[in-house]
Amino acid sequence: MKIFNGPTISKKYKGSAIAIGNFDGVHKGHQKVFNEAKKLGYRSRSAFKLLEINKKFRILKKGQNALDIGASPGGWSQILSQKVFSSKKRNKILSVDLKNFKPIGYSISKHAISGITKYLATYWADRGVRANALSPGGVFNAQDDNFVHKLTSLIPMGRMATVNEYHSAIQFLCSDASAYMNGQNIIIDGGRTTI
Repeated sequence: MKIFNGPTISKKYKGSAIAIGNFDGVHKGHQKVFNEAKKLGYRSRSAFKLLEINKKFRILKKGQNALDIGASPGGWSQILSQKVFSSKKRNKILSVDLKNFKPIGYSISKHAISGITKYLATYWADRGVRANALSPGGVFNAQDDNFVHKLTSLIPMGRMATVNEYHSAIQFLCSDASAYMNGQNIIIDGGRTTI
């Protein structure tokens, strides 16, 4: 077994498993790295740290079993699923943390909406069907104060949307005003995805 613990890696262990220990403070304050992680769909910028470690030490191999200790928010688990998962070997990737973190299915489903929109836009275009998407930001609906505070701190406009702020965009997408628009995604999120 190869073990990563903090900044060092022990290379003398044998086996087909790897234990990963995530740590805080990686790339602290690097907005550029944060933006790149967000652009690539990584849950955290620390995903790049695991990629750097693997590039240098080549610790991740297809078919290994992997244990991600301290997995929240899930960035390292994403990299592990890309680098070690093998359907042929039926290996295991176990992500463990005392904190709750968003299931990967949530992120996958969000990205899938954009993909299926583009697919349908090309598949049905010859039949006069247009497929576009609207990606809204969080809508205020009397959520818990802690949740609202955390979310609004990530939004440049400093607030969540109100329930009626998407009406005009939906009307636009349903009208002839968007007759030449196909396969597009309108993002209305108070600027959250720009940072």
